[in-house]
Amino acid sequence: MAAAPVQAIQLNWAALFARTHAKASPALIQSWLGVGPAQAQAVMSGLVERGIVGAPVAGTAAAVQPIYQSRAVPGTRVAVAKVKDIVEGFVRDALEDDAEVREGDTHEASPDAD
Repeated sequence: MAAAPVQAIQLNWAALFARTHAKASPALIQSWLGVGPAQAQAVMSGLVERGIVGAPVAGTAAAVQPIYQSRAVPGTRVAVAKVKDIVEGFVRDALEDDAEVREGDTHEASPDAD
C-alpha cells in the first residue's frame, strides 16, 4: 500500500525539526509528526529531495543547514531571526501550494447555479 502524498505542511514541519535537531530519520519523523512508517519514509524522501538533509547513513541523515551550528542555545535575537525566516518559508510554501491548487482546479460552476 502506497503512502499518502506528503503535504507541504508535513514537509515544512519535518524540515524545521530536522534543522533544529541537526538530523532526521524516519523513526524521528514518526515521533515528531505522529505519522505511520510509510508516511514517515515519504517525508524523509521529501527532505532528501529538497536538500534539507543529506543522504541517510544507517537510517539517519544530517541536516544540510542546521539552525544551531554549535548546538549551543543561541541568543534571543538570533533565535527569533531564524524562526522568522523559517515561518516566512512556511507561509511562502503554503501560498504557492494554494496557487497551484487554484490553477489546477478545472471545476467550473454550472450555468444553473445562481
